Amino acid sequence: MNKYNPFNPNSVVSTNLFAGRKDYVLRILKKMEQVKKGMPASFFLFGERGIGKTALAKLIMHIAENPDQLLGNLKFLTSYYSVDRGQNINDVLQASLNELTDKMPPSVLQYLGNRLGSLLKNGKFTIGAFSLEMKSQNERNIVVRDQLIAILSNLIDAIKKETEDKKHDGVLIILDEMQNIKDMSMCAQLLRGIITTLDVKSLGNIAFLLIGYEKVHKALCAVDPSARRQFASVSLGVMPTDEAEDVLIKGFKEAKVLWNQDALDSNILATGGYPHS
Repeated sequence: MNKYNPFNPNSVVSTNLFAGRKDYVLRILKKMEQVKKGMPASFFLFGERGIGKTALAKLIMHIAENPDQLLGNLKFLTSYYSVDRGQNINDVLQASLNELTDKMPPSVLQYLGNRLGSLLKNGKFTIGAFSLEMKSQNERNIVVRDQLIAILSNLIDAIKKETEDKKHDGVLIILDEMQNIKDMSMCAQLLRGIITTLDVKSLGNIAFLLIGYEKVHKALCAVDPSARRQFASVSLGVMPTDEAEDVLIKGFKEAKVLWNQDALDSNILATGGYPHS
């Protein structure tokens, strides 16, 4: 009988098996506590393929959704979206917002429907659909930005007005595989415009977590120097030995197999900081 193998380098680590990365988690959660108070904070998480970026984002998403007194007692509306090659940021954000609708209380959806008109139909958002073919590219970009700001402004306003048991602290939007975005310049300008405007309107309970390679982070900062201030850079490196050992031990326990501690100590360097593979 084959035993269950929790170590699969081709899949995302499940939250219950996640170990290590304590410093990264605490750094991001500290910023998320600020977002809870209305001070926007966003991140760009970068590192080489297979280093654990998506696994870390999945853990942050889980913590942000489930209040825990030891971890900031966060309760955010969250969405995760993996960008396909050649997608533009408008379509990506529309898909992300529509994922949020599945988690919204009916009262919030009703509030948004009353405030947003044709931007919200049958419980889903439609962005950039109003005679944009008659406008220049720059005019289209402004229209889309204003529509996204209207949606997020009203959404944050709505969740802050909910009763205590239904109230959320804010919105967390996770965008993975950012190297696939079609126009990084448009992306940088649009996200900066959204974050800044919401902050000025005292609706700064918004956080974006972008995930990609280091070259993508550099490209974002190159097209918009203010991105360095807007998005805290989180460079994910290989795991230190003690954290790699924690991962292996947690996996061994999950698989219900025995291990020799001396052998583990002497062979831990063979993981190279990639214990799941």
